[in-house]
Amino acid sequence: MPGKFLVAFDFSPPAKRALDFGLVVAEGFGVSLEMVVVVHPRLFFNSTLPRHPRALKEAALAEILSARERLGACHPEIRVVCLKGWPSARIVEYGVSCGASLVLIGKAGHGASKGGVGLVAGQVLSQALTSVGVVP
Repeated sequence: MPGKFLVAFDFSPPAKRALDFGLVVAEGFGVSLEMVVVVHPRLFFNSTLPRHPRALKEAALAEILSARERLGACHPEIRVVCLKGWPSARIVEYGVSCGASLVLIGKAGHGASKGGVGLVAGQVLSQALTSVGVVP
């Protein structure tokens, strides 16, 4: 199995489940794990999440610590990258640039649609140049 998995993270419950799944699978395969958080000003205007990249990264690291404790995971340090732009495009671009062999994303994040996958997850599925795992 190639050496890196990428978790797209927007702090939604499905994204947290994708992180949990990524921690367990990456640890099992012995591959590195990266988390990408993408901020788009129009998508975050009603959010309680921090807007400053450093504060956003600290919040993401806190989520990783929480997931590790909950799962008893021993996976080594996870790299967190915060980017600006349209989420699906930046996730796909970053997945290529970091050499990810698998991108994990929650089925539907904050803008969840009823039934199907959300907008960002659907776009990542259609645009990705690598394998994508959609976590419910």
